[in-house]
Amino acid sequence: MHLIETGNSRIGIAVRDYIRAFTQRSRWSDENLLLPGEISRFERKLTEEWEDLFAEMEDELGPAATEAQKVAAAKAIYKWAMREGRRSIRPGCDEPFVSKGSFHILADDLRVGWHVDFLSRLMTILEPAEASAAQ
Repeated sequence: MHLIETGNSRIGIAVRDYIRAFTQRSRWSDENLLLPGEISRFERKLTEEWEDLFAEMEDELGPAATEAQKVAAAKAIYKWAMREGRRSIRPGCDEPFVSKGSFHILADDLRVGWHVDFLSRLMTILEPAEASAAQ
């Protein structure tokens, strides 16, 4: 979220939604309230919708995009995920924190991101730590 210059209050909200979604999903699992593959189908739905918008963003930005343009486009993707990308995991379960937090869970797993260069930039940060941990 720092890549898209998100303020601390929005980061706090993201952490809250992440924790709430993680806790809810864990509870469903612990209490055997999930159908087989339900979480993975839900995550696939979220990821596929994100992929469509992310690919569109990549095309619109092009290779000559400035950092300011990349950040502005990333903020639009993030806003979509938090406002319009809300999906219900099942009928009757439409708490916004479930989909919002699930997007953050997917982002934490590097399966989705907001900034067009999120993977390459995060790999640059994470690889040195992984290399030194292996030594």
